[in-house]
Amino acid sequence: MESLLAAAALAPTNAHSLSTLSAAFLRTNRPEESLEAAAAAAAVDPLSAVAHNNHGLLLAGLGRHEEAIKDAYVLGLRLEPRDAELLCNLATSTAELGELSSAATFFAAALDADPAHARAKTNLAAIQPFLQPPATLPATAPSAAGGEAPTDVPHSSAAATPSPRPAASARGPRAGQGMGRSTGKKGKGKGKGKRKSR
Repeated sequence: MESLLAAAALAPTNAHSLSTLSAAFLRTNRPEESLEAAAAAAAVDPLSAVAHNNHGLLLAGLGRHEEAIKDAYVLGLRLEPRDAELLCNLATSTAELGELSSAATFFAAALDADPAHARAKTNLAAIQPFLQPPATLPATAPSAAGGEAPTDVPHSSAAATPSPRPAASARGPRAGQGMGRSTGKKGKGKGKGKRKSR
């Protein structure tokens, strides 16, 4: 560690030395110092997508996902728009902020760039059950007798209530409450059956 600190002091604008120092800090459980070195590496080498990705990972590791997106991943993706690792990390931080629909888009983009990206594939599958399905208008069928649409078709009020958005964590999204079951169609004239012939 002392040699790495000395090298960074002698060459404070050497991105490689700063990135190596950042990794060493992280291995010795010094995340704040690791972040500081990673931020310095990205600052002295702003054209390195890898440096921006490392900076973002350290911000995200400290729970600072908005900063990871704005100050790191977006900058890296401006340089390498189809970098699957950057896209996947952007998606992960986006999911941690609760924006699951956008996260799914970014995970899909990562898989488009690299179809074999295992983490993007696993995380996309994990959040898909929590995505709100698109709203659809009910089809109105004409009645068989008069050709007019029925006016007394019942509907479930429970089905109109969306399920709460699950919160994402490092272990994946937590299961949210499901949508209520439909109450079903209520028939009219219940209890009036045919009379038995005597």
